[in-house]
Amino acid sequence: MKRICILGCSGGGKSTFSYRLAQATGLPLIHLDREHWQPGWRQPSSAEWQAQHRALIAKTAWIIDGNYSSTAEERMARADAIVLFDRPRWLCFLRIAKRVATSYGKVRADMAPDCPEQFDWEFLVYVWQFKTKHQPRLESAMARFRNDRRIVIARSDRDLDAFLAEARSLQSSQQSVSHA
Repeated sequence: MKRICILGCSGGGKSTFSYRLAQATGLPLIHLDREHWQPGWRQPSSAEWQAQHRALIAKTAWIIDGNYSSTAEERMARADAIVLFDRPRWLCFLRIAKRVATSYGKVRADMAPDCPEQFDWEFLVYVWQFKTKHQPRLESAMARFRNDRRIVIARSDRDLDAFLAEARSLQSSQQSVSHA
């Protein structure tokens, strides 16, 4: 696996897991929030974002953390593996509350410069609706790739640990083959 797409509800643990996965595999990590947002929480035009996204997924190896539904299917098509975090709504809200409480006014490592953590009702509505409105669209897109991609629906830490071990093992065996 050289290209891994990480999707799921905000607060589900995608970024934390992506860090662990990058450390375990040595694959470069790309946080879409850091790439998408411009200083002051400004968004690029659709054309700018599409071009930027295509350049990101054209790379030979990556872990990409983030949803951005307008580009998700294109990312999935390029990925070797797709991990969808299917976490309970309460857990996502709890983690977001903790994140806001501990990082309010600060820029997180997975966020673009000059985009400090903030309290945002629109964002909370997105999180509330994720499982019923956004996740089904991601699952539908993922279904198109189920025959030729490694797909993981991560409902628990055990699911994530198993995928992490698999990815680490595959990366080690690929490195052994390339050094032989």
